[in-house]
Amino acid sequence: MKMSSIVMPVGFCIGLPIPKNLSYPSDLLISLSEDSEAIKLRNLCQLRCVIYRNWEDVMNSRVSELEDLSKIKFVDVVYEEFKKSNIELIVGRNNSSSYVIKLLDVLCDEISSSLEILSKYLPYWVDDSLVKDLFSVPISDSNYQHQSAANKFRKNIKIYPFQCYININNIRDNTFMFTNDESFITSIYKTAGRDVPGDVKFINDIEMNAKYLNFAISNWKSILVLVDCENVDIHKFISFLNKMTKSNNIKCIALFYDDNANPVWKSLDKYVDIPTEYIYVDRVMSNKSIVDMSIAMYTTKQYYLYQHRYFILASSDSDYCELITSLNGAEFLVLYENEKFSMKTGRRLDKIQTRYLSIDDFQLDTLTTDVAILNDVLKTFCEQYVIMDINTLANSLCTKYHMPADISRYDFIERYINNLDIEVKDNKIKFKINDI
Repeated sequence: MKMSSIVMPVGFCIGLPIPKNLSYPSDLLISLSEDSEAIKLRNLCQLRCVIYRNWEDVMNSRVSELEDLSKIKFVDVVYEEFKKSNIELIVGRNNSSSYVIKLLDVLCDEISSSLEILSKYLPYWVDDSLVKDLFSVPISDSNYQHQSAANKFRKNIKIYPFQCYININNIRDNTFMFTNDESFITSIYKTAGRDVPGDVKFINDIEMNAKYLNFAISNWKSILVLVDCENVDIHKFISFLNKMTKSNNIKCIALFYDDNANPVWKSLDKYVDIPTEYIYVDRVMSNKSIVDMSIAMYTTKQYYLYQHRYFILASSDSDYCELITSLNGAEFLVLYENEKFSMKTGRRLDKIQTRYLSIDDFQLDTLTTDVAILNDVLKTFCEQYVIMDINTLANSLCTKYHMPADISRYDFIERYINNLDIEVKDNKIKFKINDI
């Protein structure tokens, strides 16, 4: 969940995890955390969500346990937080299954009556009815369809944003709806079959994210950047470095690559003014990389032998969580790409209190750098496949094709090779020999 003007209040109220990966003091988050109505709505939604998530355990509980939800495993932690809101839920005496349904009915009624708080935080142009629908449970014949909602939620829980219950169709198309304001608004309007108002301009999050980044590492010195090249886009990585005001605190960038990595990584030092170490890792099998093991061993060595404490790890691989927890005293910032990052990995990083950031959030207009990289790639390709030393070319041709003895190699070079033209025409590269 991002600290954006729309995503943050909606995510907070619907029960998404409060960002702990960056300790930036957001004024909006502080306001929400001090707003009793926003907290009430958040606690109601979280309690409903945890009941849906643990549906079978809750339904099989005794009424005496249901009357005090702190006695039910998995529900207890959320319920303890819920009680702080001093919300009184009046549910009649029933058997356990009926009690749960009635309890959820009361929760949904309370949620519905608390939704007006959203209008306080949403921009005037947002149709708040579309936002409020996210908090609801489908209704049929005047009854909430809790069983159906819980089954759908549990079946697809891994693709719900942060595994939090949200009432939205086509959840697979909306997994990343809380990435930023634009993704969120596009999702809810598209789901409703409507277009986003044409005059809406979304604020670019890049500057805000850069501010969070530099705040998070403001006290870091002698930073080592570890890059799993196969799992990171070089263009996004360069944009990230360009937004670091503390890039002079980077001691070295260590690039770990194998044959599957983008070959442009080998030229990173052309585009960034930071010492770079290139570490080639051979594959043990065509489908088996040991880059993660190489990074783990390198990092451990830097930590214990050279007392390096601060690391920025660029990779979307969850395997590094074990490395992070094993180096007590080291601090990590993990960079990931949205398309390769799972919410499960995010929860693991939250659990071990490790900061993490999407590298996609720093992608600027990289046209200048992209063109420079493209030119270098084209030049490398031509040098490798087209251009070679003319003496080497002459020797190869004369030896392989048994040039007539009366034509000296010097004459061959002067007459043919020095007059060789390359012509690009009709999407083809042609060689033209200008005989003299």
